[in-house]
Amino acid sequence: MAAILTACGGGSDSNDTTASTGTTNTGNTAGTGATTGIATETSTDTTALLAYTVYKPDLSTSAVDATINTNGATVTNSIPLTSTLTATFTTSDNGANYTWGGAAVGGGSVKADGNIALVCAGSIMQSGYAAISSNLRKVTDLTQTFGKTFTESTCNAGPQTTTTIAADGSITNSIGDSFTASQASQFSSPTGLTGPGGSNYRATFYSFTAGTTTRYFYVIQADESAVGDGKHITVAFQK
Repeated sequence: MAAILTACGGGSDSNDTTASTGTTNTGNTAGTGATTGIATETSTDTTALLAYTVYKPDLSTSAVDATINTNGATVTNSIPLTSTLTATFTTSDNGANYTWGGAAVGGGSVKADGNIALVCAGSIMQSGYAAISSNLRKVTDLTQTFGKTFTESTCNAGPQTTTTIAADGSITNSIGDSFTASQASQFSSPTGLTGPGGSNYRATFYSFTAGTTTRYFYVIQADESAVGDGKHITVAFQK
């Protein structure tokens, strides 16, 4: 069975599942995010490094090296979210299901063959981390996302939100929000979109290609301090 998560690209884009737990306190030091390739290899297993960008609950980001261990059909990914907090998940069935290691804290989900992880380090919305691997391509031409629908996920935030980017670039969602194309374009700007209540939302778009299929994703860094909800991360997966 081919490795789902590799340092040189992804496999098939499977229907990855929501996991029940996501982090362990390990004391590991985060890597540089610059090294990829085979680190060690034996006759039974292979260990490689893969660069990730980690989006943190305080809305900062960091570049880290995840360790990818492949042993037969089992692939385990360990991502250092901070210097003391590591998210670990394992698949043994070509990415159909993932099992998280460590204490059950808040949960998480994995998409794009393990190249995107939403990790909940606690039981509240403000505990979420997003980890995006270097196998994904950052999207700067947002017309590529027009006409597509996404499911937005946060940590412990109730029902997921469905968001549609129309063919003209305007945005509507399942909770009644609507944005003109001009407003929507501000989401991906360096300063983000600030709403009437003072909340700010900044989105970074990515794409992942497996075979002939390309799917789109985005990460929102949300600052809702003005309305009492603090800062948090949202990850959106194309439906």
